[in-house]
Amino acid sequence: MGQTKILIVEDDEGIVLLAERLLRDQGFEVLSAYTGAEALAGMEARRPDLLLIDYALPDMNAQTLLDHLHGRGLSLPFIITTGQGDERIAVDFMKRGALDYVVKDENFWEFLSASVTRAIEQIETANRLKKAEAALRESEEHFRSLFENSPAAIWEFDYSRVKKYLDSIDFRSIEDFAAFLDANPVHVKKCVGLVRIRGVNRATLKLFHAQNTMTLFKQLDRIVTRATYQTFKEGLLTIHRGEKLLENEMEVRTLAGSRRDVVVRWSIPPGFEHTLSRVLMTVDDITERKLTDEALRKLSSAVEQSANIVIITNTSGDIEYVNPKFTEVTGFAMEEVVGRNPRILKSGQQSSEMYRQLWATIKAGGVWQAELINKKRNGELYWSSQVISPIRNANGVITHYVAVEEDISERKLAEAALKQSEVRYRSLVEQASDGIVVTNSRGDIEEINTYGCDISGYNRSELLQMNIRDFIHSAADGDKAWRLEDLRSGSTLMREFRLIRKDGTALAVELNAKLLPDGRMQGIFRDITKRKAYEAGLIEAKENAEEMARLKSAFLANISHELRTPLSGINGFASILSKEVPEEQSELAELIVQSGQRLLNSLNSVLDLTMIDSGNLKLEKYLHDVKGEVIESVRLLQPLAEEKNLQLVVKTPEHQVQAELDPNCLHRILNNLVANAIKFTESGAVTVELQEQRGRVFVSVSDTGIGISPEFMPHIFSEFKQESTGLTRSHEGVGLGLAITRRLVELMDGTIQVESEKGKGTTFTFDFAGSRGAAEEVKPARVAKATETRMRRHLHSLA
Repeated sequence: MGQTKILIVEDDEGIVLLAERLLRDQGFEVLSAYTGAEALAGMEARRPDLLLIDYALPDMNAQTLLDHLHGRGLSLPFIITTGQGDERIAVDFMKRGALDYVVKDENFWEFLSASVTRAIEQIETANRLKKAEAALRESEEHFRSLFENSPAAIWEFDYSRVKKYLDSIDFRSIEDFAAFLDANPVHVKKCVGLVRIRGVNRATLKLFHAQNTMTLFKQLDRIVTRATYQTFKEGLLTIHRGEKLLENEMEVRTLAGSRRDVVVRWSIPPGFEHTLSRVLMTVDDITERKLTDEALRKLSSAVEQSANIVIITNTSGDIEYVNPKFTEVTGFAMEEVVGRNPRILKSGQQSSEMYRQLWATIKAGGVWQAELINKKRNGELYWSSQVISPIRNANGVITHYVAVEEDISERKLAEAALKQSEVRYRSLVEQASDGIVVTNSRGDIEEINTYGCDISGYNRSELLQMNIRDFIHSAADGDKAWRLEDLRSGSTLMREFRLIRKDGTALAVELNAKLLPDGRMQGIFRDITKRKAYEAGLIEAKENAEEMARLKSAFLANISHELRTPLSGINGFASILSKEVPEEQSELAELIVQSGQRLLNSLNSVLDLTMIDSGNLKLEKYLHDVKGEVIESVRLLQPLAEEKNLQLVVKTPEHQVQAELDPNCLHRILNNLVANAIKFTESGAVTVELQEQRGRVFVSVSDTGIGISPEFMPHIFSEFKQESTGLTRSHEGVGLGLAITRRLVELMDGTIQVESEKGKGTTFTFDFAGSRGAAEEVKPARVAKATETRMRRHLHSLA
């Protein structure tokens, strides 16, 4: 504060001079006026801090002077001096606000000095109070301005009653206040009811979607959540601990029903720590920030886990960040490269001009991309596909550069291998001995090899202007030979057609076509003129062979009549002669009978084979007793075995075995196999065994004879094949028995196998289908038929 200014309004010059000296000695600035008018003149300019007014002035009294000052809006502190000791006047002026009333008597100067000192103190005190009030008022106005205009939602509470309630609780026996509140939620609810809301700002109304404060306060229950209750309880703990600040992140609910993520800060302003009459709670909406943070987290995670290298540099090119893939590929750790230039990766295989173009592009705000060779930490080179682009701030200024690199070394190796493979493929295609052609989906020729040109008679440039159908024999042939629709399944298409060469001649060609991955068609065609000629020769030979077979059948049928009839006569007459001529001639007649019978058997075998091959032998199948048939067939051959002192054994199951079969066919099969076994066995036994397994009937014929050599085994069922041949062979026959046997088994839809060991014996096993259902009763007609068949075979064996 500057020097205190005092104005003396007094018409007594002596008093003025003495008062000036007295007050100046005390450090005051003293002004003087001898009349009321003089005091009023220039009052606004001089503006004293204190007035010493004589009650009675020449032109007006003190009362009038004060009225004039009030009329001008000036209210200044004043002390009244007077020569009259009228207390009534003193009381009136004290009521008007006089700081003191001093009588001009013998104690005047002493009282005046003390009165001025007190007045100045009062003035200074009042000024301090005014300044404090002004400061407080300004602070309040500033707070209100900040409160209303704050972008954060602010709640102003009065917790004074909460404070009193908490102070009333005896905490001496409570060790854990948090546990106490958890166990006694009634105290928390009581404190909630004691809180008074002093106000909220506009940001609060906006956050909670409230039109006005009244709407918000009436619907507080709609925005209160469990998190709100928990935050209030933590506020009580904060008060209990004597702390002034609490911060918590939570979710709130708006009047519109939406949910927002917020940060709540509960604080006690200075000066209100003891009363808690003012408690502020700011609510910052961080919903968008959390979404942004989540997006950044995802982006950061994507960069960290990226399969590509990511490098971020400042505008000078100094590295600020690399992701883990960078370390994995290059071998450089992040701490090794941060602050360094990416030129540490330079391999020296790129030109300086390339790097100049790089910097010119990205500094201009463009995106630069290229494939180049870089060097790893260990000196190994690798191929990199790079894209470098600038990063701009909100003002569009470039602040960083980001490089995304992909290690394409494997791709480059694959491309090189593919290129080399393509070169080899081209070489193979060109050197191929087949025509190779590639067309689009319409059949237009796009590629063709040299042999394709040669075989067609056109040169390559001519063919590349043609459609493949142009040199196929006809449009119909072309549509059939080269149709994209036929290749939709991905299978290879094989066709034969005639190719019309440039000179008009035609070639028979075979085409193998397939659909390529790119939608085109590839065909490989070869000249099959010679093959077609060969096939035509085979067809002619086949037709000739069929004609010869027909003639053979006709010849054998004729032979059957021309040879069998005379043989029957010869055998008959020889048999009669053997009984009528003398004994020495009877033996000759018997030899004639034996030779004729041998010749007849051979002729019958040839005729039987011919009937089978020509398809004239038809089986008559019906449900038959297989077990009885096998026993009967073997019994008829018992005399042959007895002549050689061999055992002939039959093994059959106890139950009945039935099957749909031709009994004559079964008899012929058994007769051939058992007769052969007896013929090639000198000692031991021949065993016939019948079995039924899984719906099929198995019959095996085993002997202990001479066996079959491994060399002859592949020919065992061949026609006219015998292991013993020539004039020295040990057994008679024409070699047709087993061939006929196999054909008869196959006519019964069965199979036949043989197992043999030279010198130890042989086993033939054949099988055929058994009865489909349970054992079926054999009908009388079928029994009669079977009996007739047995009688016929028996008579045949006797003959």
